[in-house]
Amino acid sequence: MKEAFPKKIIVATLTIIILVGLAVLFIYAFNFFLLLFGGLLFGVLLRAATNQLHRLLPIKKGVLLLIVLFVMLGILFGTGILMAPTISEQMKEMQETVPAAIENLQSKLQQHEWGSWLVEKFSKDGIGDMLPDDQKALTGAAGALSSALGVLTDFIIILVLGILFAAEPKVYVKGLALLFAPHYRPRIHEVIYKIYKSLAFWLFGKFIAMLAVGIFSGIGLTILGVPLAFSLAVIAFFLDFVSLIGPILAAIPAVLLAFLVSPVTVLWVIVLYVAIQQFESYVITPIVFKHTIHMSPVVSLASIVFFGILAGPIGVILAIPLVAAIKVVIIELYVKDYLEKGGITPPEEEEGQDKETDIDAEED
Repeated sequence: MKEAFPKKIIVATLTIIILVGLAVLFIYAFNFFLLLFGGLLFGVLLRAATNQLHRLLPIKKGVLLLIVLFVMLGILFGTGILMAPTISEQMKEMQETVPAAIENLQSKLQQHEWGSWLVEKFSKDGIGDMLPDDQKALTGAAGALSSALGVLTDFIIILVLGILFAAEPKVYVKGLALLFAPHYRPRIHEVIYKIYKSLAFWLFGKFIAMLAVGIFSGIGLTILGVPLAFSLAVIAFFLDFVSLIGPILAAIPAVLLAFLVSPVTVLWVIVLYVAIQQFESYVITPIVFKHTIHMSPVVSLASIVFFGILAGPIGVILAIPLVAAIKVVIIELYVKDYLEKGGITPPEEEEGQDKETDIDAEED
């Protein structure tokens, strides 16, 4: 007993050291894990689209995957090429109109006592000093170029990882399952399959919601006569991928440009964006996200802030799907298996179907 006690202390100490080391490694390499998850998410998108096509066309999944990949890239780059002249023209116009809109806002504010105080406050804080001189412009340009290269590198990494995951998902699924004891593996396969289905439905639902937001924003802004309605609709489409924060960021340039029209238009633009978000939250979301994990606004916002602090913009973008995947793991392995059953048990067979082959059925 005397020998066993020091052994337990040593084992416990080593376990704590290993866990702390893994936690530190995870925090320092968090961007890497996020890129890995981004690639996984893109792989889920490719594989889900391939599976849907395979149900309609009797073609090998490898060929269908290539078709899906080329179609997605073709739509992305083709749309970019077709829309680039219009967007470029409108962005140049926006560079001229946004400062005018800000000046117009300042003049409107100065008509009121509290508005004059605000303008004076910002002037004292040195807005003029914020305007870049040659040296600052050079530094800013270098920083912008570095950021752009970083984003491009991350995009290429996610693209390559996604293609690799989608091409041979069984290899990675079985490799992950091998880390667990043999009698746990069927249950691990089942949980991975549920994560896959949840993320696939989430991606599909998110695309539908983004499309609806972009279309409604474009139509509404055009009716209200806001300048650059098309560019603002494109911004609303992409930023809607980031829940809660994205729509607010998308509304800022629209509100600024509405000041060029009239104060009444500003109010109508705010009403338009609020109405679109309410429609998305209470009509679109319950319909298209009914097969995926539900998250409260508090959890969503906390996730965005937490991962944004840890990893910056990529953390903000991937926060919601990452938390959705983590929630599946917690519900399935911790709540159902540990709290309710007292441990992981092999899943029950239903009508002779092995749960371990659920993902394989989707892939072969």
